[in-house]
Amino acid sequence: MPAAKSGFFSAYRGASLRPYAGLAGLVLAHACALAVAQQPAPPGGAQPDASPPASGPPVEAAPPDAPGPVLTLEECVKFALARGFDLEIERQTLSIAQDNVPIARSTFLPIFSATTGKTVTRTAIDPAFGLPATMSSTLDAGVGVSQRLLTGTQFSLDLNNNHFNTDPAIAALNPAYTADVTLSVRQPLLKGFGTRLNSQVIRRAELGLDVADNNYESRALDVIQGTENAYYLLTGARDQLQVFRASLQLSQALLSEAQSRRTAGMATGLDVLQAEVGVANARRSVLEAQRTVHASEDSLTALIGRFQFDTPIGATRAEEDASSEPAPTIAQSYRLATERHPALRSARAGLEIAKLDVAFAHNDLLPSVDLDLALGFNGNDSTRRGSFSGLTEPDGHNWQAGISITYPLGRVAEKARFRQSRYALDRAELGEKQLEQDVLVAVRNAVRDVETSRESVTIATQAADLAQRQYEAETDRFRAGLSTSRRVLEAQTDLELARVANLQARLDLQTARAALRRLEGTSLQRYGITLASLTPGR
Repeated sequence: MPAAKSGFFSAYRGASLRPYAGLAGLVLAHACALAVAQQPAPPGGAQPDASPPASGPPVEAAPPDAPGPVLTLEECVKFALARGFDLEIERQTLSIAQDNVPIARSTFLPIFSATTGKTVTRTAIDPAFGLPATMSSTLDAGVGVSQRLLTGTQFSLDLNNNHFNTDPAIAALNPAYTADVTLSVRQPLLKGFGTRLNSQVIRRAELGLDVADNNYESRALDVIQGTENAYYLLTGARDQLQVFRASLQLSQALLSEAQSRRTAGMATGLDVLQAEVGVANARRSVLEAQRTVHASEDSLTALIGRFQFDTPIGATRAEEDASSEPAPTIAQSYRLATERHPALRSARAGLEIAKLDVAFAHNDLLPSVDLDLALGFNGNDSTRRGSFSGLTEPDGHNWQAGISITYPLGRVAEKARFRQSRYALDRAELGEKQLEQDVLVAVRNAVRDVETSRESVTIATQAADLAQRQYEAETDRFRAGLSTSRRVLEAQTDLELARVANLQARLDLQTARAALRRLEGTSLQRYGITLASLTPGR
């Protein structure tokens, strides 16, 4: 972003550094414009040139580019976080991750089931064998509940009640009701055993939510930094536009003066031609500056609103001087970055997930040894109530116990999956170390950028003061007849370059601090914003 800001002043710098080039009208026009804007009028109304300027057509003042109240950077940041597309898209991803947690926990919730059905069978009369027509009906109904526990245990409890009826009756009990209750339990003894293993599905969802939280915070920090840079760019573009508009006004005045001096025989046609070229170039510079302002406004609007490009943006202003703030240190900034940097926290969560995968793959190497137990009670009667009463009879029960073993020969797939999980863990550990080093390098560079920008502000301020003194001395020499107007214009150009460099240094310092806050993860804290306020319902 600092490089982009430098672009606002590059055209002016390039023109100011070529005072002796051919067709120097634009340079002189700019210098005159800046001199009039910055230089107080000489005492007694004295002018740099002995000839009074001819009166030209009045130039209308340019309308303000940003009517209305001042739009502060804090307001832009809050608008961008509340209205921007980037954060809203990331918020949907976060909502998906939030729902993954109850989905994972639902694996261990009870499951209720119910079934019912009726079957009717009819047979026709068989005269050959003297068999009568028959009809049998069966009505089945049952309910059950099953649940998986964190230990890996799976149990189910089923209650069934059946009604049998035949016509003509062929059984001693007709109609007949049967009822049975069955409790079944399956307990893994090796593979799939233990709360630590079975709770991994929940832990993975929770870690996934942590990653989504970190990604959401990272996107919020990106939005804040992008908004800060866009705000600085717009402020600089508007300031640059005012410079070019002032240059255009005085370029037109210089042209009028040159035409009058030529009429009076004090200037040549080349002087008028140079002034005309200066006016044309000044107009082009104003058009380009206006285009830059409009592009900067659109960039900021795209961050703080949605399709509101026709809504004017209020006046903007640069932040207060940050050179008086405490100088950052690499140790302090790196400590903050290791604690708060979202990417580092996501990497650590990814490392935990990789460790869970290794534990799961290691358990998968074991054979499946499952203990199966079942206990049932049943009752029969000609009435439904009687069949349920029979469940308590000592003879109406059954039980079953068994062990099942499953062991794939060679365990080729299981071993391969375990190796893959180990490779993934090593990759996650190396990725975390690499990211820590990258963050350290970025923090070191960011702290140095802030330190350099702070020194640049000090040097640029001193240079501006020296340029001001040089300009005043050259003006005094000109008034005493010891200098020329060109030397005064050169001193004025040096003064304006120093002032522009001072402004650029202060903007670079703000941008460097914003980049450092992004690395430290303190941008939200700076504006008093919390993730909870950005994610309702958390």
